[in-house]
Amino acid sequence: MEYREISGILTGVGVGPGDPQLMTLRAAETVQNADCVAWMATSPGQSRARDVAVAWIRGSARTLEFVLPMVPDPEPAERVYDAAAAQIGHELRAGRNVACLCEGDPMFYGSFMYLHARLYSAYPIRIVPGVPSIAAASATLRMPLAAREDRFAAVPASLDEVAIRAAIRSFETIAFLKVGRHLPRLRRILQSCGVANKAAFIENASLANERVSALADAPDSASYFSMVVLRLGRAGSL
Repeated sequence: MEYREISGILTGVGVGPGDPQLMTLRAAETVQNADCVAWMATSPGQSRARDVAVAWIRGSARTLEFVLPMVPDPEPAERVYDAAAAQIGHELRAGRNVACLCEGDPMFYGSFMYLHARLYSAYPIRIVPGVPSIAAASATLRMPLAAREDRFAAVPASLDEVAIRAAIRSFETIAFLKVGRHLPRLRRILQSCGVANKAAFIENASLANERVSALADAPDSASYFSMVVLRLGRAGSL
């Protein structure tokens, strides 16, 4: 693939689930050496990815923050990604290397993948993988995700009941992601399937404000950074 003759390199950097000590050495080195560091924020100045990596951002580095609307309608987010790609492209054309921070892993439900789709044909891109939140949750819960011939699924909690029941029938372990406002509905579904007692709730895995409980004891509301892990040991027989 041919790129512009003069271009910086864009690197999608997975910063891990939240604990800065779970950033990889390569991630820290990439951020430290970047001419420009970019990240997505939920509101101005509010970015978990930035907070994780802040110790590695040089004072002389240029910074770009893009506020991503946390709404079901994808159109506002698409406009933010368009604008972000344009600004990052400007930095790259100026010959500056850009590190784009992403919670967890950039290519696992990561915001970076949308920038990659917009920029990969014009600029050189590298990806530094990161520890995903599922791995942090499994470690905290001491719950294996898969063994031997087990099947594992990562399932958005926003899916409808039919899809959730199908996953329970098909997999030995399921991590329900992006639980947030869907927690009460998800709990009701798992209760109706008779498997709620095999599920654990975890929020802010790896951080000081981490919360862990049985699903039955979980709160009625939770943040975006929450997860329910269901370990059946064998596929359900609904």
